[in-house]
Amino acid sequence: MSIIITRGYSWGSTELVTNTKLHTLIDSATVDMSAPSAIGGTTPAAGAFTTLTATGLLTLTSGQLAFPASQSASADPNTIDDYEEGYFTPTITGDSGNYVLATSADTFYYIKISKMVFFQGYLAVASDNSASGDIKISIPFAAANLSDKADITIVNACIVDGGGTIPNPYGLILGPTSVMCLRKLTDAGVETYITDSDVDAVWTIRVSGSYVAAN
Repeated sequence: MSIIITRGYSWGSTELVTNTKLHTLIDSATVDMSAPSAIGGTTPAAGAFTTLTATGLLTLTSGQLAFPASQSASADPNTIDDYEEGYFTPTITGDSGNYVLATSADTFYYIKISKMVFFQGYLAVASDNSASGDIKISIPFAAANLSDKADITIVNACIVDGGGTIPNPYGLILGPTSVMCLRKLTDAGVETYITDSDVDAVWTIRVSGSYVAAN
């Protein structure tokens, strides 16, 4: 087995390869590690590579696969270029004004794998700050603008203590926006936006869903 360096150097299978030796000879070059065995029977220390090319199955026997805190976006449809999970504090607004969230229930949890975003949460509205018009909730990442209306996304939503009966509520995400609109569907199949007139000053909403992000 040998390791082939694009600058023309190769090691035999019996030579011990150290991290220092790799950095000295590779710098920013590409390493072809298509051979299945370890380097001379020894696993090298952690190092940094610009490009690592391998064939077959890549297995992590321990540890993790880490992505940078800031995404390095790729246009290649077969490349995973991001992973992130965390908490997001949304805002709930109308066409004007907003709703104030209780600090004990004002957070979404999300997981982002490449462009796919999964999120969920429980939001409790504590007061109405002159909200008027269609109700919208901000989302963790801007939605993608896809062809043929493929960006239209329906999200599960349950509104409680709204002050009235809201038939079949749901969230609607349309690219390339950064908000989820709240909609309702009557038994007759008529869709309309949920507005400030549908809820009281204090209400709660449970949300769970997924959508495709712009990046």
